[in-house]
Amino acid sequence: MQSDFDEDLLAYFTDVEHLRDLFTEYVTALTLPKRILVIHGVGGVGKSSLLRMFRLHCKSVNVPVALASGDEQKSVVAMLTTWANDLKADGVALPTFGKTFEHYRAIQATVFTQAKKNAATRVADIAGKAASKTAETASSAALGAAIGSIIPGVGTAIGGALGGVLGGMGAEALVDYLRGFLKQPDIDLLLDPAKKLSDNFLADVTKAAETRRIVLMLDTFEQITA
Repeated sequence: MQSDFDEDLLAYFTDVEHLRDLFTEYVTALTLPKRILVIHGVGGVGKSSLLRMFRLHCKSVNVPVALASGDEQKSVVAMLTTWANDLKADGVALPTFGKTFEHYRAIQATVFTQAKKNAATRVADIAGKAASKTAETASSAALGAAIGSIIPGVGTAIGGALGGVLGGMGAEALVDYLRGFLKQPDIDLLLDPAKKLSDNFLADVTKAAETRRIVLMLDTFEQITA
């Protein structure tokens, strides 16, 4: 089902017919002449709209397509989950990626629960280990940002809640704290989810692409932090 934006785009988008024709040719070719296309140019000339036109074309010929944007998805994890959700909507299963991502979210929830449980009794001890008074003085928002810089994908909402316990901790102190209730593989996934999630995503997509063509698009990739 097309959105009002998509309908307006189809009605009013003009120009760059040669690029649209080229994409149409590539996406339906029995043998792909190219696997990567890079659309570049100065800002404001319609690159994002062109990608959305490509996306609409894929939808019209039943080719699974996923589109993420660096303006909205700032991390590798966010980008991959956006792609995965788009592909799932087009009937592409990513079982390994999905299982790992759900486990990653479960680990985050465990840390969140444990931090709340220990907030009253352990904050002074943790702050001492981290050799920092940040846990006593910083706001939840600031602490959330600090935690988000250590644990990718946590975000400020969970980070703010964790701030009173984990704020101001260096990486070593944070790992020491996590070892109290997490196994090392879970700590590794929590602190660096991008590699495993990327590997799982690629493995799933590679398998799916054996039977059907799949298109992945990334808009404003220069805005991705990693």
